[in-house]
Amino acid sequence: MKKPEKLKIMIIEGDDDNLSLYSDYLSNRGYDVIARYTKGNNILSDVEKQPPDVFVLDSKLSGNKSGTEVATEILDVYHSAPILMTTADYGQPAVVKSILNCATRKLRYY
Repeated sequence: MKKPEKLKIMIIEGDDDNLSLYSDYLSNRGYDVIARYTKGNNILSDVEKQPPDVFVLDSKLSGNKSGTEVATEILDVYHSAPILMTTADYGQPAVVKSILNCATRKLRYY
């Protein structure tokens, strides 16, 4: 019997400690973490080389792009990409609104 393939996950997380935590947790549970980033710059070229099955994406990233900007870029190219958005800023209405606006805008198109 053929062994099922591992789910491939790309993690884009602005905090190094959380990035390691997510990566270790998912790897220890049998998932294949194929890429890890703290910035959202230029990830689409890596996505093209080895597309993940799921993205785990933080709303706040290091660098000059936010998580919602990266999500929008991903969804512009991969219309049905499953993206799990994470944030520690759930108490900040602007952050939650930005995530919801990104999701709603994309859902209207597809």
